[in-house]
Amino acid sequence: TNSDNTGTIQVIGEGKQVAINGAIGDETFALSKIEIAAGVDQAKFSGGDVHTKNVIITGGSASFANNVTSTIQFNASGVGLVILDGVKITGPIDNISGIDNNGNIVISGNAEITGLVGNTKAISSISLQGPEGTNVIFGSDVKADSFEIGAGKGTLSGNVDADITVLGALELAHGKTITGKIDGNDDNTGTLTFVGDSTIDGKIGSKHSVQTINAAAAESTSTFNDAVVASNITLGSGVAEFNDDVTGVISTNSGVIKLASGKKIDGTIDGALDNVGSLVLLGDATLLQDVGNIHALSSITTAIGSTATFEGLVTTTTLDFNGD
Repeated sequence: TNSDNTGTIQVIGEGKQVAINGAIGDETFALSKIEIAAGVDQAKFSGGDVHTKNVIITGGSASFANNVTSTIQFNASGVGLVILDGVKITGPIDNISGIDNNGNIVISGNAEITGLVGNTKAISSISLQGPEGTNVIFGSDVKADSFEIGAGKGTLSGNVDADITVLGALELAHGKTITGKIDGNDDNTGTLTFVGDSTIDGKIGSKHSVQTINAAAAESTSTFNDAVVASNITLGSGVAEFNDDVTGVISTNSGVIKLASGKKIDGTIDGALDNVGSLVLLGDATLLQDVGNIHALSSITTAIGSTATFEGLVTTTTLDFNGD
């Protein structure tokens, strides 16, 4: 076009796959919109970057092999977006259909999405299908019904409201919250890393346990508001707050483990080295396995008026019974 935000491409064709090969718009003169009409099977864009104010998907799916600068909008049920390896989407991806859980995103390799995902209404699904070693970066908040991370990694820079399954790795940025369940793709799969302050509101590992949780980084607090099931929980020098039951082997590197009243830990707890790490029991608590058997903790503190039950061996430098 010879001016910015003008011109429309409408992709039509009942049951057709339509290929568009070449750049669309540029950084100076973007199109107004690209419309994928109802009935289209798939519109495939390749051969150059795409610059348009809006991509509106009302039928089938749109596939992009090159970078896209646009607001991408799902406007019907059953529609989708395919992002191929190495593509950067600069802009949001939204569901404007008026109904939650419309629109599916499939990402085949490395990719980056800078904008909000599912801001107006949640999208249906996100599936990261890249192999081990690939990374998909989400630069802002994400709202979806389901979020599947395959063998690669999902790097989450914003808050996430979705039920997540992980085969490979998930990394959550400092100060962010995940609202929803997190499960392994199968038992003992998936690595969760919480870079700084983080809050996880849903259950972890309730259907399939995760393999590893890395949390409580230096000068940060990781808060788990529901039950946690993981093979290994590795804590740094920060604080881990568990507000429900925990199942897993815990190792802490000079950090603090806080367990809410009435909850239990089913798993051994050790310092990363001798005499490091503190366990603080905020009320009645049950520790079903050894504490400090491999590496003694620095301290264990119980709450006033509470009952702490230790069913295994306990080794700690300081044991402070503030309770009865």
